Amino acid sequence: MGEGIYGAVSYYPDSDDQVYLIGGDYSWQLRDVNQLFFQFEYLDDGAMIINSLLGGIDLETEERNRLLVGMINYELDDFSSLQLNTTYSLDDGSLMLAPGYSNQVASNLDFEINGGFFIGDEGELFGSGGRIPQRMVEVKFSYPF
Repeated sequence: MGEGIYGAVSYYPDSDDQVYLIGGDYSWQLRDVNQLFFQFEYLDDGAMIINSLLGGIDLETEERNRLLVGMINYELDDFSSLQLNTTYSLDDGSLMLAPGYSNQVASNLDFEINGGFFIGDEGELFGSGGRIPQRMVEVKFSYPF
């Protein structure tokens, strides 16, 4: 069990702008097996790093983005977990929800399924249309060696 508060400032010379982040987290054990973890952040993104966080989806934004980001992770057992990530734009009210499930299927074989739901009007940061789908699914197996 524990909690924390953190912050960061980054400068990106390519965009000649800063990124500010402040956040907090809290976790606790349930029934001595399951862990529940919460993380909340405020991100003031002047360097458009949001595009790198979305795995290749280009939001086509040139403006500073002010975002609230939250994550809840629940460990079902030692090998699997459920997760929900949310990102809310303070500038236009659009929202991204990203649920996920991960499981260690066998020794060194991991399985993940992640989703993404983009809620907003066209022209908003997470609005559908253009390069942004309304929803997406990613299925991944990985075998580290």
